[in-house]
Amino acid sequence: MAFVGRQQEGRALLLSVRAGRGVVLAAPPGYGKSALLEEVRPALEAWSAVVWCDKLAPFGAFLKDLFRGLR
Repeated sequence: MAFVGRQQEGRALLLSVRAGRGVVLAAPPGYGKSALLEEVRPALEAWSAVVWCDKLAPFGAFLKDLFRGLR
């Protein structure tokens, strides 16, 4: 299935990442955040290493664990 109708968001996401800016995708469940990331994932992986986690709950605990792992 092709990802339709969000090309502008995908392009903005890729341009921001390429420019070295941090990106936060925030929207209610079901708005396509994960689908957008899946669509641009090949381009992101071509530029650099990508950390991909399918589900994060609770997100705060994930961030603490990630930070501990990076030290």
